[in-house]
Parts: sequence; structure tokens; C-alpha cells
Amino acid sequence: MVAHPRCLTLLIVSLVLPVYAQEGGDASEPTEFSVNCRNYFTYGQFDAAVISGGPPPDGIPPIEQPGYESVADASVWLDPEDRVFVVELSGEVLIIPQPIMVRHEIVNGSFNGRPGSFTYCPLAGVAIGYYTDFSDPNTTFGTSGSLLNGDLVMYDRQSSSYWPQILGEAINGDYRGAKLEAFPVYWAQWAQAEAAYPDATVLSRDSGFSSTYSFDPYGDYIDERGHYFNERTWPAIMNTDDRLHPKRPVIGIKTSCGRAAIVKDHLGPARPVLNIDVANAPVVAFYDAALGTVRTFSRIHGDTVLEFAQNNGKTVDQNTGTVWNHKGQAISGQWSGAQLKPTESMESFWFAWIAFYPDSLLIGAPN
Repeated sequence: MVAHPRCLTLLIVSLVLPVYAQEGGDASEPTEFSVNCRNYFTYGQFDAAVISGGPPPDGIPPIEQPGYESVADASVWLDPEDRVFVVELSGEVLIIPQPIMVRHEIVNGSFNGRPGSFTYCPLAGVAIGYYTDFSDPNTTFGTSGSLLNGDLVMYDRQSSSYWPQILGEAINGDYRGAKLEAFPVYWAQWAQAEAAYPDATVLSRDSGFSSTYSFDPYGDYIDERGHYFNERTWPAIMNTDDRLHPKRPVIGIKTSCGRAAIVKDHLGPARPVLNIDVANAPVVAFYDAALGTVRTFSRIHGDTVLEFAQNNGKTVDQNTGTVWNHKGQAISGQWSGAQLKPTESMESFWFAWIAFYPDSLLIGAPN
């Protein structure tokens, strides 16, 4: 059994490293928060806080020529409780198994007909996709071997600029200040994804590497052991906040001028819809019962700001009574056939999200 190169480093890195801010905050549930249209930290501060994660560049090797298989073939080796990531774009569904991604962290390929990278950081509990056609010629991303706030730092193969995964922006090099266009990723268990999307395409173990993908070096999501559930975080976190357990999953939301974090289990069967405003941007969060996750959308449709509510077990906008589903699709009523625009959002461990965005609105904090 070969240990993950970053896990070996975790055992020896000193914990006596600087903390950039220590803020707790009110545990109430506000509905609006306004911030300036810029990051809490400067690019220079981000760059100075990058630390080595242990491996050299691409020591955690991205998948460059991904192979794919059917749901039926994937069910032979995936367990029902295994975590997977669902990418749903233009009606096409791709399921990406976490047991594969924990060994590679990046898949470079085509998404929705565009070059892109699917990225996963097991330390920060973040999976998000980014399109990579921002450069000419198009570039791909690699793993830099470095970390920022316990999160994956990618580098582009064209300029070697550093792009922290959660930030989605280059903090140094030729592309400093550039921002990536994200596409949404949803966490689920294999049994949920298999049932919801029986005709999906699944990333296969045919990755060009010899791993059997049978062992997670960080712990176990099934038995709730190891890194994914303990309170340990990587050193040199720029901000900490003890309102939540460090590994509590939140749905981080980015709008043009604001950031928010919804405690993931704040939504569920008893609260399947939530209207919020993030720096004056109206957002709605829908509970996806099929996958046990949360999807977020802008509440603006045309010139109208919609207000959503539950009515006899259906999600309706109170403006017209149109019925909407958890994918932001109007399925009956005045707006039938309309599609809400997704907001940029990602599931993350609390410690990682709040380290990048100390001024985030927090929704669902315990009293």
C-alpha cells in the first residue's frame, strides 16, 4: 500500500505558523450582507501565504486522457456509499467517483464542448469545475504541490501562474488577477447518483495509471474516520472561525460583490427552499432530494426578482404561482419552460471557505 505523498507531509509540518485573522462572529441567521467588490485579502497576501504541500508539481498526477464507462459497469466496483461528483451540463450528465479523484485531484478534458478541468481537493472538501479556454492556445491545469488555506493550488501549463481552487483566480504570474469561469458540481453517494442518472457517463479507472482506487489515504467517508471528520486543518490558515466545526460542509456562494455560506444540512425535506440576498444579489437555494445536496440560482428572471415558497409540497414563485423544480426549471405556470441562471457555488469544508472569505454571510449557524 503506497501512501499519498501529501499525507506523509501532514505528519511532519510544524503547526507553529502565522494566522492572519481570528474572528468569531454572531451566530444569528442574517438575510443580507454587503461587501466591496473585491477579495478580503490581496493577491500579494494570498501569494505570501502559499505553503508547500509536500509533492512536487504534478506529483499528484492529473488525469490527462480520461476514460469513461457506463453506470452499469461502474456499479461493479463502486459501493453504494462511495462519494461521487455529478456534473450536469446541457442535459449531459457525467459522474466522477471520489475514489479516483483522491489520487489525481484534476481531470483535464472537455466539458459541455469546451476545454476544462474538473478539480477536487480532499483536504478542503471542495469539488468544482473550471473552463480553461481563457488563454490562446488553450491551456490545462496541473497540481502545483502547494496549498493555500489547506486548499489545492493549481497552476496553468502556459504561464505557471498559481490558481487556488476555491478562489478561482490567479494570484501571481502572467495571469495574476484573471478569473476562471466555473461550472457546477454536486456531491452525492453512488447509490443516489446511480438511481437518479442511470444513463449517465462515469469516469472510469482507465486513467493511464496503475492504481486500483481501492484505498483513500485521507480516511473514510463511509465510517466517518480520519481527515474528513476530525478537527485537524492544514497549517497557515489565513482566517479561522469557530462558529462551525472546521469540517462542517457548507455551500459556498459567490455573487458579483458578495460571498455566502449555507450550512449544507440547513436545507432538507423540512426546508427545501431558501431565499437569500448576498450583497444585494437575490439568490435562491433549492434542496435536491435525489442527490441529498443543494443547488443555488439567481432569483432574477427577466426584469423580475422572484420570491420562492413551498405551497402544498411544490416550490412556487409568489410572483406568479409558477411551479419550479430543484434544477431551477419552471415546470408549469406562467414561466413554464424558463430556466434560472445558476450562481457560482461549491461545497466546501467550513474552515477552507471562511479562510478565503472571512466576511461571508453565514446561513444556518447553530444558536
